[in-house]
Amino acid sequence: MCSKKIEKEINDLHALVSNLDPNENGDDGYIEIVEVPAPNASTPKPTPTPVKAPAHLKPALPPPTKSPNIFERTFSFNGATDRRYFFWNSLVLLIASAVVLGLVDAGEMAEGWGVLALGIAAWSLVVNTAKRWRDTGYNMWWLTTLLIPYVNLITILFVLFAPSKRSP
Repeated sequence: MCSKKIEKEINDLHALVSNLDPNENGDDGYIEIVEVPAPNASTPKPTPTPVKAPAHLKPALPPPTKSPNIFERTFSFNGATDRRYFFWNSLVLLIASAVVLGLVDAGEMAEGWGVLALGIAAWSLVVNTAKRWRDTGYNMWWLTTLLIPYVNLITILFVLFAPSKRSP
């Protein structure tokens, strides 16, 4: 019942679109819809043959790698970090530390939570500085300069502007 309605609507639309008169041939003008049987499952389908690229051509893009999430990138010593990420991370840590110190000084935050927040910020700064040292290719013992007052500021500025030595 429903398929007859659909057939009629299809034929009416076909006649309207093609500007044909449905009674032009002397019949009722409807097209019979016939189901086509499915191909035999026993006939084998042709398998496509893989085409090998010439050896001298390199792929356009490197293979995808798993990118670390923000916590791995901020708090883990694995890998290296570029200048841009080091700059933005250091800036966010500086702003967050200033806000925490302001809240502790105003009495809005308990000193224990302030110490915890500043400890997390300091850990992240040490981790990202170590990753940045690794990215520049210098010896990791230079990280000990972070323990010397005023020299640590020069160290962070050097790491911020030093070019990367690792391959892209």
